Amino acid sequence: AVSAHRDSQDADAGTAKDSTAVRAKTSMPQVSTSEGFACDRCGRRYKWRQSLDRHLRHECGKSASYFCQLCSFTAKHKTSLQRHFMTLHMPKLREQQHRLLALQWTEPPP
Repeated sequence: AVSAHRDSQDADAGTAKDSTAVRAKTSMPQVSTSEGFACDRCGRRYKWRQSLDRHLRHECGKSASYFCQLCSFTAKHKTSLQRHFMTLHMPKLREQQHRLLALQWTEPPP
């Protein structure tokens, strides 16, 4: 009876290990071949399958949701608009702010 019990435990343990390994393997991101993963709708290519899945859910065929108020830049993601603003407009605004502060501390012309 004891050996029969041990045998059934070993069989269950093997099944659990196998299913865990399968789960781990399928949940890992898939690396593309040299061709990559292509979108059937627009042809855009991605190295990772999950990037293509995100593209299909949130980007492909959708119009931009975010608009820059200082220029004509549009973006589908808030973070893209933030990055645009910080890299393009923020340095210019800081420079203007520095110029205004410098004007405050200069003496008026005679």
